[in-house]
Amino acid sequence: MKNLESFIKKNCSNRNRGRFRLEDAIFHCDIDGRYFDETSLKKIIGFVEKVNIIAKNAKVSVCINIDCKWFKDKLSILVLECICYYLVTVREYKVKVNLTSQINIWTEGIKSSPLMLLDSYEQKSVQKYMKRFCFEIYHRHYRRLIKVDDFPLNSLSMFMTEIDSFLNVLGVSEKYRDKVSEVAVELIGNATEHGETDCLIDIDVTNAYKKINSDKLYCGVNVAVINFSEKLVGEAIRKKMMVNENQEGRYKELLSAYIHHKCFFNDKYTQEDFFNIAAFQHKISGREHNISTGGTGLTNLILALEELSDTHICYMVSGDRAIELRKEYIRLNENKWIGFNREGDFLNACPDPEVLINYGLIIPGVAYNLNFAVEKE
Repeated sequence: MKNLESFIKKNCSNRNRGRFRLEDAIFHCDIDGRYFDETSLKKIIGFVEKVNIIAKNAKVSVCINIDCKWFKDKLSILVLECICYYLVTVREYKVKVNLTSQINIWTEGIKSSPLMLLDSYEQKSVQKYMKRFCFEIYHRHYRRLIKVDDFPLNSLSMFMTEIDSFLNVLGVSEKYRDKVSEVAVELIGNATEHGETDCLIDIDVTNAYKKINSDKLYCGVNVAVINFSEKLVGEAIRKKMMVNENQEGRYKELLSAYIHHKCFFNDKYTQEDFFNIAAFQHKISGREHNISTGGTGLTNLILALEELSDTHICYMVSGDRAIELRKEYIRLNENKWIGFNREGDFLNACPDPEVLINYGLIIPGVAYNLNFAVEKE
């Protein structure tokens, strides 16, 4: 997976050299607590860096012991899988994962995670892990690592059909699976075309769950997508806008909004947040040519899914900043701007503090966590 080592290095620092136990020539990393989240992931990366320094180029054995009540969400699982993939492919370590955690409608996919194959130090376990990390369509689990170097232009329609068929077999109704398939291929296209890097996509559909005080049955449709690129979501838009102050049309309005907003930038609302939000705006693009392109197709698709689902957890991460995608904040106003605030006003009002998150982990490129609870047919 391209730029995976860059992801590891960007999250290493002298303050983040993780602790380890050395028993029987095996390096152990112990993670516990109520939630396994980005803080847990950073501790593991710190551990990895410490082992790399000690082992140098030796092929050592590492064991990651996780005893947490819950995984925070699907993206946390996916990033952990990426770290383990780095260990077995780049470092060529023998890796074992001991994992204890409860499941819910958002994280039931851990049962089909390739992490479950890392239950011993045997080479065959590692080989199975590497294979399933890259591809699996089985039962309730869909997984693909899409290589940008092997990405033909007509692949998006193939992936849309493939994902739609996967969801159809599991009884997901047409109104949901159409939107999920469209969101998935939009994200794949963004990663390969704009991010110019590989894209890892993972989808699981859970068993039936009942809501409290209700007889209705719901299933989780959980999507996580990640790519590691040197291009952050809003960086190209920032560069494009800054090199030319004589902007026209919507870019002139964007520049005016930036001049207004930068007076309010602080550690909770940053310049990166502004341009990440700008990337969601209608006809705003970081491309050098054809400035009329860009749009809100992805935002509208996510909004449509949120309208259909009973509950949802949706957010995007780029760099160390995350934006929560909540339906009350991502509607187009009459001038086709998305405010990410209660006023619905992007140009004059700051985004609501509730949607801005300091993620605590650096994702070079972009990652999406999209969890939906939908009524089961």
